[in-house]
Amino acid sequence: EGAWLTPGLLDLRASLREPGFEHKEDIASGLHAAAAGGFTAVCAMPDTDPVVDSAALVAQILSKAKAAEGARLLPVGAASPGLRGESLAAIGELGEAGCVAITQGERPIHSARLMRRLLEYCLAFDLPVFSSAFEDTLRGLCTEGEWSTRLGLPSTPSAAEAIGIARDITLAELSGGRLHLNRVSTKAGVDLVRDAKARGVRVTCDASAHHLVLTTAALADFDTNTKVWPPLRSEEDRCALVQALEEGVVDAIISDHQPHHKEDKAREFQIAATGASALETALPNVLGLVDRGELSAKRALEALSQGPRQVLGLPALALKEGAAADLSVIA
Repeated sequence: EGAWLTPGLLDLRASLREPGFEHKEDIASGLHAAAAGGFTAVCAMPDTDPVVDSAALVAQILSKAKAAEGARLLPVGAASPGLRGESLAAIGELGEAGCVAITQGERPIHSARLMRRLLEYCLAFDLPVFSSAFEDTLRGLCTEGEWSTRLGLPSTPSAAEAIGIARDITLAELSGGRLHLNRVSTKAGVDLVRDAKARGVRVTCDASAHHLVLTTAALADFDTNTKVWPPLRSEEDRCALVQALEEGVVDAIISDHQPHHKEDKAREFQIAATGASALETALPNVLGLVDRGELSAKRALEALSQGPRQVLGLPALALKEGAAADLSVIA
């Protein structure tokens, strides 16, 4: 009584750091944090050391996840060996080993030809391609506008995201592949997704919880915990994201969990590590939107549970006798 019982929450994007960066996080601590944050399953990014670009490494992390007894780990495989973006990884082997999606990680694939081939090849294995679409030559530390000027930080225009998204949507339309855009953060970006969906392009997208609740104004005191990628955006962008989420244009909410050692953050803003530890704050942030009347509870929970499953092509969860008890309790 007084709690919500929902289909299990699923996070489409979290960096669990193991192997290679255990001083920041390991699989066990990450999956325990996910369970504490309400998630029953987490998609783990392949940007580890070594990169998760082989079936053997997929088997290794799945074994560690099973022993952790926290949330379930759903591995996302690397699109290219070492995430170098030079050629395609063994996509079929990664899918057979248990990967639920393929990604180039933090950076976009620069070659349009390679991105097209990736979309086409993943189509043969019915795997979505996760893309952090962005025009890298326009990368900065702060959204271009009033706050980048006031803070004296290198700026990045919202057009940089729009350029990357437009290219990847065009390639998805050409190839017929399953494109999922990670961390859409601007009004221009969601407008492109809305138009593409109306044309029947196989595209989905997500937004991070912190982009739904914070704006560039949070950078005012140079708190390095607010240094994330994409950078925090304007209030206009934030409101556009929330509206697109309510409409169903944004399919899922992610934590974009990127933990760092405290020494990596205890530096000047310009050189501090980028990313936030967010598995345990994503749900409270989203529920804050519900409390303020900006987002309906039904849509919030859909975007944290069934929406991510639809992106991955997983069957919907149901509260019925005989079904798997994959549930989250929110008290």
